[in-house]
Amino acid sequence: MLTVNALVASDYCLIPMESGSKYSLDGYEDLEELIRDVKDVNQDLDILGVLITKHDGRKNVCKAMKAAIERRFRDKVFKTSIVSAAKIQEAETTKKTVFQLDRQSTGARDFMELGREVLSRLGLKIMAGEEVEPQAITQQSDLNQSEDRVNIEVGYEDQR
Repeated sequence: MLTVNALVASDYCLIPMESGSKYSLDGYEDLEELIRDVKDVNQDLDILGVLITKHDGRKNVCKAMKAAIERRFRDKVFKTSIVSAAKIQEAETTKKTVFQLDRQSTGARDFMELGREVLSRLGLKIMAGEEVEPQAITQQSDLNQSEDRVNIEVGYEDQR
């Protein structure tokens, strides 16, 4: 039920697919049906992209699954894929973000690149190295201009 509510309230969804698992493609058909059902209530819902996760380019099964995903979903597949990395697993078990654990790790860099790609697909400009100033948005109309800008700070700064 939580998934349905989230999709009803969303404009976009990201679909993660594990590169080393055939079950990712099998499970997609169920998700596709769910998205069709939700579109009866939320016509604005769209798939922003398909994200390849737990990718290990050294393994033939991962390479084959990545190729199959790219053939099936074409331009919906993000250029960025998330590698299978020990730091991501460590972050999960320690209940930290990969940025808190090691912001220079391969996994952290992958997620930062994914963030940039998501912003790009949404048509938002990225101004690396600048922090977001909440007071910079003075009116709701500022959010709707064609020249929307999102400032991101590259890296992670612990606020403790």
